[in-house]
Amino acid sequence: MIKIQAIILAAGKGSRFHNLTKTIPKCLLSIGNTTILDRQIDLLIENNIDEIFVVTGHYSDLIQKHLKKKNVKIIKNEKYNIFDNLYSFWCVKNFITNDFICIYGDLVFDEKLLLEIIKNRNNCLMVDDPIYKFDNHSVEIKNNLIKNINFNYDALKHNGQFIGILKFNKSSLSLLKKSINELEKNENLDGEFIRLIQSLIKNKMIIHAYNVNKKIWINVNNKIKLDNARKQFN
Repeated sequence: MIKIQAIILAAGKGSRFHNLTKTIPKCLLSIGNTTILDRQIDLLIENNIDEIFVVTGHYSDLIQKHLKKKNVKIIKNEKYNIFDNLYSFWCVKNFITNDFICIYGDLVFDEKLLLEIIKNRNNCLMVDDPIYKFDNHSVEIKNNLIKNINFNYDALKHNGQFIGILKFNKSSLSLLKKSINELEKNENLDGEFIRLIQSLIKNKMIIHAYNVNKKIWINVNNKIKLDNARKQFN
């Protein structure tokens, strides 16, 4: 059996929630009888992924206390107030030694999506049709390959949307670490994780698109989406 690691990027402040995240991080907001983060971890464990890294920042101590009974490793992004989730990935990169799955810490999704991406043998991003036209995870897909990922939607080129789950193979680690080290060398680790994907595409990495095929996922980054997630995944 191929060993798979998992990374959950959960350092964000959740500033769009205003009062809701003044006392807790958004990954600990409740969904049914659990939390966004617990749900992700439990799904990973149920699918035999037991080496899980959670990158924290905002209210890191609260998350660590909350997860004390779970077998996960906490990696703290000490600069979460300055940088975004690209730096969170920088913090965890040296712990990656095998195939790995990376999940945004505010994502709630149909558990079948996790099973499908585990079975996929390619470097791949999980994508959907472009639901939000000005989403900063717009992708250009050609022949089922990711040709570009960008912060600005271009109706002439972008025909998909990255949802916040990816899987990369162990064989890709050398190029992946080279690419993020280049960004660090140029003091350019600001911004979102998709900047690393842009760099990988530029460095000729083949990245496949894996479509969710109408399965439900919600990037819980505001109160409206939180309410929707609670209805869908109660």
